[in-house]
Amino acid sequence: MSENPDFINSFVDSIRKNGELEEYLKYAIKEEYVEFEMIFGDLKDKSKKLNKDQFVRLRDTLSSSTNYISLGNKESLDIRTEVKRQTNSFPSSHRLTLEGLDDIKNYCRNDMLEPLRFPIINKRKYKDPKNPSKKFESIHSSDYPVRVNLKEELPGNNTKEGNSFVADWQKKNKSFRFKKRYSYLTLNKVWRIDLTAIKQTKQKEYFKTFKESGLLKQKEIFELEIEYVGNEDNINPFSVAPIVEFAKY
Repeated sequence: MSENPDFINSFVDSIRKNGELEEYLKYAIKEEYVEFEMIFGDLKDKSKKLNKDQFVRLRDTLSSSTNYISLGNKESLDIRTEVKRQTNSFPSSHRLTLEGLDDIKNYCRNDMLEPLRFPIINKRKYKDPKNPSKKFESIHSSDYPVRVNLKEELPGNNTKEGNSFVADWQKKNKSFRFKKRYSYLTLNKVWRIDLTAIKQTKQKEYFKTFKESGLLKQKEIFELEIEYVGNEDNINPFSVAPIVEFAKY
């Protein structure tokens, strides 16, 4: 991870020239449940996506660096359902996440959610309620394979939409995404770096059961994300928000 000020300025400028970078960040600072994230990789050019060698070298560099706090690693399984409208089919904005290998294995045996506990999240593009016509599209760097997203992540547990999402679960077609994630926090606790190894079902493919999906046979892919997390201390949740401490300087 380069800490050269000239490189950082060049990198930020390459994004800023294509969109309202600071404006996006302000929304994430001010609004609850709003996620500001930078994602490495070109959606169209596979050669510009993170490969396994880069993933391992980044993981080793971050793990050994004194400039980052390791948050450890964890396994999770994201599940979405197929939504059909007329002749179109697309993944639900709601997803549930099973966390930890024990719960994942229990689900894979019988595809039953009970008695497992899991968060349901409704993730979608952010919409400003005061300016509903404003579009918050991804901002792409002009020089690097990086894009910035502004998303809204709303809790779905015990909501009408969340309950509908898990109703008649075994009858629904589903997509699966297994993740092994390594996370690191900057020393000021404002940014979290996520390195994730992923196996996922192919786009527009859905299955009734985990076994039918053949998920574990899929090719492993790798992701690098940098997310703003300054509104809450990831290590000491009852402490003052890191962005408040950071602003003092």
